[in-house]
Amino acid sequence: MGLEERAIDSEVVLAAYTRTVHKLKKNSSNSYSAEFLVFNIIKGEDRVVEIYQQRKPSSPRDCTESQIGECVQLGDPSKCESDVNPGETYILLLDVLASGELSARYDGAYGPAVVYSRDKETALEA
Repeated sequence: MGLEERAIDSEVVLAAYTRTVHKLKKNSSNSYSAEFLVFNIIKGEDRVVEIYQQRKPSSPRDCTESQIGECVQLGDPSKCESDVNPGETYILLLDVLASGELSARYDGAYGPAVVYSRDKETALEA
């Protein structure tokens, strides 16, 4: 399955720089969450705006530019072996949980993070 097909199936696709990664407490799957600096919302801008406004409803800032986002359920070794590392930039393929959290999307052996390149970002924007 190609990146474009995986993006179609995802609710949200972001280009983002990884700020921090931290293990979730009370987690038996070894998955973790990560904090990202989002620099492009490739798909799902309306969902991202909705999530941001639920968390910070009084903030006048435009939530679609250079925002920090958190993603959960990354790095689950039962689903894939790709990791997200601090200081690296990725294209993230995500879904939105009922709780309003952005969650890693797994497609078979494919993980939710693809190493960023401008070419990949441009192809997904087309």
